[in-house]
Amino acid sequence: WGEELSLTPNDRVLIMVPHPDDEVLCCGGLMQNAVQNQVPVEVVFLTNGDYNRWSMTLYRHHPVFRPSALLELGEIRRKEALSAAEVLGVNQNALVFLGYPDYGTLTIWEHHWGSSPAFENPHTKVSAVPYATAYRPNAPYKAEEISRDIQAILQDFHPTKVFYPQGADIMSDHRALYLFVNAALQQLKEIQPQRYGYLIHAKNWPRPKGLHQADELKPPSWLAETGSWVMFPLTADQVGRKLQALKKHHTQYGYSRNFLTSFVRMNELFEKEPTQGAEER
Repeated sequence: WGEELSLTPNDRVLIMVPHPDDEVLCCGGLMQNAVQNQVPVEVVFLTNGDYNRWSMTLYRHHPVFRPSALLELGEIRRKEALSAAEVLGVNQNALVFLGYPDYGTLTIWEHHWGSSPAFENPHTKVSAVPYATAYRPNAPYKAEEISRDIQAILQDFHPTKVFYPQGADIMSDHRALYLFVNAALQQLKEIQPQRYGYLIHAKNWPRPKGLHQADELKPPSWLAETGSWVMFPLTADQVGRKLQALKKHHTQYGYSRNFLTSFVRMNELFEKEPTQGAEER
């Protein structure tokens, strides 16, 4: 592995992530490079990250269980993403929030198609997109609604490169987004971007944990030989700015700094044509 990925002046970069903070982890340097070279970039968030009550408890300094508090967390995390984008130089209008349920999207993929009722989020007690700032407020929590949104964004933006979760990611929303994006690209024959998968959640990875800005981010040993991995090198300034952007995700940085900073390294890592991992529908 080790082939370098680069952007060209003709590129249009679409970054699709499950939660606010994933965009900085996977592509904080890539986004800076795109902005510096005037390459159009759009970032799509599948959820607002409105589930993590433990990070909200730490943030609020008391236990959080009310549904309204978790919806408030979703709004806080959206604003954190806007602040992080500002650090990276990305226009806030380039951020799109779909607003589907954090920790619920894989269940939607598996069980909520067609005549099945909309998924009801057990944590927020809602079954449709609850955010006025979302891409499509009040969209039911149904698989075809997520598919519709992703296809519409692909058709509207017409990317040349798409970055989305790698199939082997063990986190449910990451697996779900992998499946939804793959399905959308198979449906839309007229849009054939280069596809790149990023990995965030894998057992005992990255190593070592914590902030090691001069280290390389390498694939897990058990995946290194199976995929076609490419690296995107970052300058020292880009690494530093990526860290500053990550700190704007206050709710998550306070809760899992040691894990998050593991992705602030001298490169970002992608698998070309991400295919392995989750089962397709």
